[in-house]
Amino acid sequence: MLTRDRTMAAGEERTSVKACRTIEIIVRVICFIIGILLIVLGCFMFASVGGASVDAGFQICVQAFYCVVFGILCCFAEIRHEKTICLLKWVLFLNAYLGRCVFYVFLGIIVFPLGVGAIPYLGKIMAALLWAAAGLNLIMWIGRRCAHVETGKKMDVVVVV
Repeated sequence: MLTRDRTMAAGEERTSVKACRTIEIIVRVICFIIGILLIVLGCFMFASVGGASVDAGFQICVQAFYCVVFGILCCFAEIRHEKTICLLKWVLFLNAYLGRCVFYVFLGIIVFPLGVGAIPYLGKIMAALLWAAAGLNLIMWIGRRCAHVETGKKMDVVVVV
């Protein structure tokens, strides 16, 4: 009877790990899509520069550049591949859930006041999506911390060399 209980506990643990991995993949896909949307927002902003004055046009170009670069960073942070991990060695905080959470909050603050042409509230929608991504990463971080406290194991620290 004792061995059967241990076997069931091991099976339940495998199921739990599989469910956590599935949730992690879903969160990564959502955040990757948000990164793509951020790049699209930056491209729309570049396209809307045409009728603006020189000062406003420069400001829009800088904001659009930030959107595109940070969108690319969001996508790289969610893809786990050898080449992207090498690129992320300069921004190590994107390797952790808490670091990505703070990054998405920061991006939401930057994007919030932006608007594109006939859609002035597009920045607010994008900011809400970024803050939702931050919330998902915070939940994943808390879940991982709680899981390590329950098992008594130390958390792994990812260091990219």
